Amino acid sequence: MSLRTGIIFAIGLLLSAVLLLSLEREAVFPVPQRTGSSLENIRMTHSEEGQKVWELEALRADLGQEMKEAILEEVTLRIEADQPVEVTGRKGYYRFDQGRMSITEGAVVRTTDWTLITEKLDWEGSDGRVTTDQEVTMEARSFTVRGTGMEVDTRKETARVSNVTCTFHSY
Repeated sequence: MSLRTGIIFAIGLLLSAVLLLSLEREAVFPVPQRTGSSLENIRMTHSEEGQKVWELEALRADLGQEMKEAILEEVTLRIEADQPVEVTGRKGYYRFDQGRMSITEGAVVRTTDWTLITEKLDWEGSDGRVTTDQEVTMEARSFTVRGTGMEVDTRKETARVSNVTCTFHSY
């Protein structure tokens, strides 16, 4: 499997759960106003035909306007697939009615084969895009890829990282 195919496959798995919840897309991704209501140690699971597809956990969720959104702390998203994917972050934002999510601080995506690290990562469930304007590092046993900014279109199966440096490791 090529590096490009591996990146697109893993991010596609990650977004498949988010795409299931997508509704309409807004032009702006606003941070919610807190309502004063919060939940601690939350777990949200999505299943299809009796099988768990993904699970979202957070240490804390501060609920926003009309209970449609939440500001999350210590976020973990686990996606059940042939190659399981785990996304973690110190802070995040989730829009329940649109299936849109951002890790706004310390995003790490892990599979059994590689790890992707960036400070911020946005998922647009309505159009299958994953983006960041931050530095990106993808590490695997045999290579390390570094760049600035990333755009992935899971529907077209394309990925673009700017200012790329790739290092191959020999074992």
